[in-house]
Amino acid sequence: MSADLTDVITRGGSIDSDGAFDLPPDETLLWSAQPKPSAFIRRAFHLKALTMYFALVVGFTSIGTLSSAAEIKVLLGSLLWQLSLGGIVIAILSVLGHFYAKSTIYALTNKRFVIRSGLALPSVIAIPLTKLQSAGIRTYSDDTGDIVLVPDKGLKVYWLLLWPSVRTFEWKHVQPLLRAIEKPEVVAGLLKELISVEGESVQNRQTDDRQSEQQGGLNPALL
Repeated sequence: MSADLTDVITRGGSIDSDGAFDLPPDETLLWSAQPKPSAFIRRAFHLKALTMYFALVVGFTSIGTLSSAAEIKVLLGSLLWQLSLGGIVIAILSVLGHFYAKSTIYALTNKRFVIRSGLALPSVIAIPLTKLQSAGIRTYSDDTGDIVLVPDKGLKVYWLLLWPSVRTFEWKHVQPLLRAIEKPEVVAGLLKELISVEGESVQNRQTDDRQSEQQGGLNPALL
């Protein structure tokens, strides 16, 4: 794994299954939360689209069966089979999504975003704020929202390690996604403040670099 994107444990901190953080002394936890299960299931596993798909299949099959003058018994048998199959698929995905939501933890420190995801083999991914190209927020009517993180193109982010906390169809430029979080505007506000502080810090370091070059000395911030 890239040195820029490492497990929290290898960087001097850890997070256990209960969401307890053990961070380095110079790092502060600003926010942590888990996704709202119902919203997470709907959006991460696309249950609305699946339900519509099965409804269309049942509808077209019913029309075809009726137009062929088949017996009502045949129609009812076909409907029962298709509805059972659709119900089983949706139920399995709902249970799987519930467990994924309960095992997922999102966190923001003064230095990075942390995403803990996975069931059998949970992974903890840290994304430094200095490696973020941009971020966006999308809110929904159920008072939850998604925050997408767009890393620098040079940062290796692995889709499979992040799923389902990742934009589904962004395989080339993988974009981590904090799904179904409550009060997303709070996280967006914190992130905006951190980026502003980081920008001022970078600007100050650049000013110090120019001054040190003019004085022919070493910049203490680089030591």
